[in-house]
Amino acid sequence: MKKLFLILFAFALPAIAYISFVIYTNWKTDQEIERMYQNSTAKYRKLYQDAVEYEKLKQESIEEETKLLKQDTYGGKTPEETLKLFVQALKQKDPELASKYYLPWKQEEAKKEMEDWINNKYEKVQLFIQAYENGKVQRDESYAFSLGLNIYPEGEKYPYIIKFELNKINQIWKISEF
Repeated sequence: MKKLFLILFAFALPAIAYISFVIYTNWKTDQEIERMYQNSTAKYRKLYQDAVEYEKLKQESIEEETKLLKQDTYGGKTPEETLKLFVQALKQKDPELASKYYLPWKQEEAKKEMEDWINNKYEKVQLFIQAYENGKVQRDESYAFSLGLNIYPEGEKYPYIIKFELNKINQIWKISEF
C-alpha cells in the first residue's frame, strides 16, 4: 500500500506541478492581455479625444472664416475690378484701404507690407501703377483654386502676378497673393 501510495505520489506530484505551472502561465498571460487592452484602450481613447478636439477646432476655424467673409465688403465683382480698386488705394497712398482688398485673414500682414511699400519703396509702387495703367493686364486661369492677373509693364516680358480668390459669401474677388 505504501508502495502504491509512493507510485501515485511520484506521478501526481509532477502532474500537480505541471497543472499549477499551466494555471500560473495562463493567469500571467491573462494579466498581460488585460494590461495591453487597458493600454490600447487608453491609446485609442486619446486618439478619439484628439480627433474630437481637432474637429472642434476645425469647426471653430470654419465659423471664424465664414464670419470674416460675411463682414468683408471690399472688392470687386471681377478680379479686374478689385485690381482697379487696389491700384486706386496705392495711388492714394492708403495702405489700410489697399490691404482691405486682400483675403480677410491676410489683411493685417498685407497692411504692414503696404505701409512699407508706400513709406520706403514708393518708386516700386509707382512702377507697378505705371505697368497697370500703360501695360497689359492678362488673365491666367491655370491656378487650381484661384485666378491670376498678370500685369505686363509696357515692352516687358515679365509680369507682376497677382492671384485672386472669390469670397463666395459676398461674391467679391479678393487678392490672395501678390
